[in-house]
Amino acid sequence: MKRVSRPFMFTGLLISLFAFIGSLALCAFLVVTYMSIAASIGNEITNLVYFIVIGAYIIIMIFALLGLIFSAVSLSRCNLSPSEFYEKKGMVIATLVFNILIAVLYLISLFTAFNFVALIMLLVFVISSVFIIVDLAKNKKLLAKEDEEKTQKTDEKAQIKTTNETKSEE
Repeated sequence: MKRVSRPFMFTGLLISLFAFIGSLALCAFLVVTYMSIAASIGNEITNLVYFIVIGAYIIIMIFALLGLIFSAVSLSRCNLSPSEFYEKKGMVIATLVFNILIAVLYLISLFTAFNFVALIMLLVFVISSVFIIVDLAKNKKLLAKEDEEKTQKTDEKAQIKTTNETKSEE
């Protein structure tokens, strides 16, 4: 089984790795900022709103941390053979799910208050997700081709064995 290079997946995972790091940094900055704003305001209703926003950013930070871990582990799966990749594609799919999940959360945040950085992060997560999906789809074709080659080799071996048996009987 020969190893296959997956440049789109590698690029997508690398982009998502940096996007998760950027998302962690952005959300940590926003949490600290909103906490300081909430501490300076004495209004209870406003504080409640800020704590809800802080909670949302903490959820994004948790998802970004998990996505960062899955993305880093998935980088090692970019050069596996199609059958090995098929068996170990769970981490890549988990990274894809976290990419999409965080992209949806950034999209929701754009509807609440437009933020240029959130728009950039949304686009980065969408681009990395598309790259990952491209090589996931390509792997299905490579897997079918690998199965076809295996079938062809077993047919050739069976034909050679049958030919050898008929020669030995003569």
